[in-house]
Amino acid sequence: MVQPTRARAHVHGAIVFATAGGTEAVSARRVALDMSRRSGGDLHVVLVWDERVAPGALSHSAFEQASQSALHAETTSIQHEGGSVAEAHLVHGRAVDGILRIVRRIQPWLVVVGSHEHGVIGRLFENSVSEAVVRRSSVPVLVDGAGHLGWPPLRVVIAIDATNDARFVAAAGAQIAQLLAVPVRIVNVHQDLTQRAAVTLVGDIVEIVQRRTDRRPTVVSATGDVLDEVIRAAGRQPALVVAGRRWAGRFDASHGRQVSTQLLHRYPGPCVFVPRPTSEAIG
Repeated sequence: MVQPTRARAHVHGAIVFATAGGTEAVSARRVALDMSRRSGGDLHVVLVWDERVAPGALSHSAFEQASQSALHAETTSIQHEGGSVAEAHLVHGRAVDGILRIVRRIQPWLVVVGSHEHGVIGRLFENSVSEAVVRRSSVPVLVDGAGHLGWPPLRVVIAIDATNDARFVAAAGAQIAQLLAVPVRIVNVHQDLTQRAAVTLVGDIVEIVQRRTDRRPTVVSATGDVLDEVIRAAGRQPALVVAGRRWAGRFDASHGRQVSTQLLHRYPGPCVFVPRPTSEAIG
């Protein structure tokens, strides 16, 4: 069976927590701190400020000072919760570009962002920012859901499709489940494979997950709406959903959204989106 090659070093890499410095950052901050503790990786905090989001509200220097204060408050909060910050990054520019600039420099194994957050002035982190980070990041992105279903999750739900990425997504999801010490539920969302090909793929995925977590995952096959099946598999208890950034053949033409984007909007809990290049590295 085809399996990704292990690369444990990535688990001990850094984590980048991107924040807008608002009160809504509490949940995402705790997620980032917890994952940093579990993985043993350094925690980097990045806050991007841009006076253009609220023209005329503050002068350039006043906006910078307010942003610096917000970043300091964020790092202080982490320290008060028993954590440590390897480095705090204050970046000027557009939110997505600033976050990804730090990601390229640090090369973390995970980026943590919130889905909705009020920044220093007005709303900086909206779904559009989270979506853009997911779409452009070269490493997995954990988006803390707006529903605040609780952390840590009680299970990891891995959505797999018919692409070659499925095995890499499964490896990344299993690695996170191992860190969280929770069971895995696999949702088989590919509906275009022959029965033989589907059985082979699911068998590979089960083996990858079991090898990494020492637990045999449960498997659910999607027979209806893909998103409904994934959300149903997550259940009412806190769950972390892991999916590839792109799902083959799944696109909402009426809204121009990929399924991963729709999941970000519809699922109230945390999600991890895995891009292929980094998935290969993790595997």
